[in-house]
Amino acid sequence: MPRPFRNSFGEGILDELSANMRLIILVNTTDKASLTERTEASRLLREVRARVEVLRGFLIAGWSLKTISHKHIGALTIQLESISKQATKWQGWFEREV
Repeated sequence: MPRPFRNSFGEGILDELSANMRLIILVNTTDKASLTERTEASRLLREVRARVEVLRGFLIAGWSLKTISHKHIGALTIQLESISKQATKWQGWFEREV
């Protein structure tokens, strides 16, 4: 795979990871006593979950193109699954509280 493509591919992964970290920080700072903020936190967590799926897509594409090893995709997939499950549970809490 040409270097510019690999670089832009890696940049896409880093952009998604950075966006997810930003969203999680925003959710963490939510005023749990505020209905409006809980609703917004639930929306942000939906976005986190969607971005995790985008990351999975990037990783699968990278694996298919042989830029990510079997070992690394396995480890990263486990971590993404953990993030997705936690975001789902957290989102459920916010939605029950709304």
